[in-house]
Amino acid sequence: AKFVFVGLNALNECEKRVMRKMRDARLAEFCWDWSSAEIKDPANRASFFLSQNVAEFPQAFDIDPDGLPRPVVNVVSVPSSVGQTKLLPSILSSGCIPPSGVRPSGSPHHPFGTVPPLSSGSPENDSFLGCSRGCYVPQGECAQPDSSDIGINTAIVLPDEGLLMNVLNSIPEGIEDVNVTMGYPMRGSEFQALMNDIAGMQQNLREKNGEKQFYHKFVWGIFSNGIIRDCLSEKGNGIVAKIRKDARYFINQSYFGGDPLLETIFRPATDIPRYIKELLIALAPLLKEQGTMQMELDFAMYYYKAANRLEGLRLDVLPRTMWRLLDQLTARASVPFKGEPLKGLQIMGPLETRALDFDNLIILSCNEGMFPRRSVAPSFIPAELRKGFGLPTYEYQDSVWAYYFYRLIQRASNIWLVFDSRTELSRSGEESRYIRQMQMLYDFDLRRYVVKAPLQQAAASSAIDKTDEDLETMQSDRFYLSVSALQNYLSCPAKFYYSKIKGLSAADEVSESLDAGMLGTVLHESMEYLYGVSKTISKAYIDKLLSDEAGIRALIAGKIKQQLKTDEVEGRNLIFEELIVKYVMQILRTDKKRLQLSGKNSFRILGLELERKCEIAGFNFVGYIDRLDMFEDGTVRIVDYKTGKVKEQDVDVNDSNAAKVVDALFGKNNSERPKIALQLYLYDEYLEGDPLVKGMDMVNCIYQTSNIFVKMPEEVRRSANFCELMRERVAGLLDELRDKEVPWSRTGDDKTCEYCDFKTICGR
Repeated sequence: AKFVFVGLNALNECEKRVMRKMRDARLAEFCWDWSSAEIKDPANRASFFLSQNVAEFPQAFDIDPDGLPRPVVNVVSVPSSVGQTKLLPSILSSGCIPPSGVRPSGSPHHPFGTVPPLSSGSPENDSFLGCSRGCYVPQGECAQPDSSDIGINTAIVLPDEGLLMNVLNSIPEGIEDVNVTMGYPMRGSEFQALMNDIAGMQQNLREKNGEKQFYHKFVWGIFSNGIIRDCLSEKGNGIVAKIRKDARYFINQSYFGGDPLLETIFRPATDIPRYIKELLIALAPLLKEQGTMQMELDFAMYYYKAANRLEGLRLDVLPRTMWRLLDQLTARASVPFKGEPLKGLQIMGPLETRALDFDNLIILSCNEGMFPRRSVAPSFIPAELRKGFGLPTYEYQDSVWAYYFYRLIQRASNIWLVFDSRTELSRSGEESRYIRQMQMLYDFDLRRYVVKAPLQQAAASSAIDKTDEDLETMQSDRFYLSVSALQNYLSCPAKFYYSKIKGLSAADEVSESLDAGMLGTVLHESMEYLYGVSKTISKAYIDKLLSDEAGIRALIAGKIKQQLKTDEVEGRNLIFEELIVKYVMQILRTDKKRLQLSGKNSFRILGLELERKCEIAGFNFVGYIDRLDMFEDGTVRIVDYKTGKVKEQDVDVNDSNAAKVVDALFGKNNSERPKIALQLYLYDEYLEGDPLVKGMDMVNCIYQTSNIFVKMPEEVRRSANFCELMRERVAGLLDELRDKEVPWSRTGDDKTCEYCDFKTICGR
């Protein structure tokens, strides 16, 4: 008997002992893939194991005696992970990979139809006019194949197995035969995401007033999962719609009654393995009905077996530990694909390429940290001891990966190395070290291409054309302008267009804590309640409120619960509660001090959250006055509570500086715009001729929540010069709104875009 060892690389001591015995007994031959100059280079880690193997176990015969030709290597930079897969139709269908045995003539085919921005070293020649099929090659020299020519000689290699589904979805229709020799990992699947959300939901379960409640974050994650969306009945979809509309912080178990699948998911898991098995039994027939969920069915079966295994062990552990054990048991699971290994386009991972040669190679995710993979098994054994006793080290892994790469490319004719160039978050955007080694150490002729993100083109236009439909919208009786609407227009007309003309707004979401808008709402509603009880506010009434801080705290806590749609105030919201309590108490003290300074005993509330409308230059306006009060000296105050930042120049408006304030308000500098000045003018317009204040002396008063702790709010009297200038400029602004020739322009201030709800659809 004779034994032949083929395709081995890194040998452990056990394997070496067996092979030595068989070598000495002349029972074995050894065939090492040891041909290219790169692998034979002692400085290349790829030779680390092979050099030892060839010396100890001599090669049975000489492979590639005539040497190996250099391949054509194309390096493509793409600012997207998924975007790499979107190049595949061009590479496979547009002639970028020639038929087996045909070498490209001149420059390689261009994958993008038109030439993208080329970096140094890229082919660029005016004589490359392109063939009739649109390839970037010299005229008359096109070697473009039909899709049917692409067969077993072509391989797509995926160091990042998470791109597998995107790759399969990107294969051109003309390529019918595809063989996948790698598995799709459960870790990156939609099924695993579903199970993670279910585990998180169960671990954050709580009981309130005798009813189980589920945390909104995990509930919405389950609703958003494609598996659940496809499996829900019409009744279940109605339940989901109601829960989304209510947007509660915690969702009671009773909400899910009426749909069998939701009832199975949203119940307490007292026995976790049994709960998992019952859930998967309920889910399996629904997955089968879809017909396109075979992969999820396979994952469900694997998860069922893991739960069954844990149930048999009867472990007495905490629920959190049980969920973690389930996760660890299923983390390495993958679903193998079935195919014909000797037919069709080959899709595989780096490990599956061992001992295989392809004429055409497309390697995606050629990034440092991905290829080679940056993975070191955790160990308590120090690296020095591992090396001393012959245990695997980092150098061991590095050498294995280097061999995979250089062995794979040594007999290829045409190679595409594609990498993700993004640098945000934890991504470095760095190409693999192998690309640099090929260029700097082994003098490969790398043809480089740079693909730019199409989003940059979307922002090229700086304006949106105004249409007749837009003008009709503004002429409608139901169309009202406000202070905030005009402020949006002044800062960015495109923002005004999306919000007021198209009526778009950010989707309602459950808030973990009070945002700036909610904080202001709680303060306004609290003051409205406290002063709404009595129309005449006396010193004695204010003293009574100040003495009942516990009552005010309970009031504010209730308002916070209403905003967050929750049953209790907790976490950082306790800090916000304390903050609003201090604001309310200080407002009461400020009002008491104002009475003392006026020498009066009370003031009268004329209106709280008072809605007022008016017409200006043919446009309807609406506004809400936080508080309108009158002191016994005859002064009517338009009071506005501000929880945000208020600059002194925003409210300091008089006849002498009116022109300067108006110019700044309508200027281009958004950061220096005195926004409150516009509010002061419009509020005066709302009350002009109002019977409630007719003939009375009116002042504007801003209660800025941080300033009232250090000084009394200023009372700004109406400036005739300011109003005259504002009337003229506002009329001009409204004429601009109704002018069809003036488009909805985008702001040039990038800071304005940072927190805009429409920056994605706007192209910024």
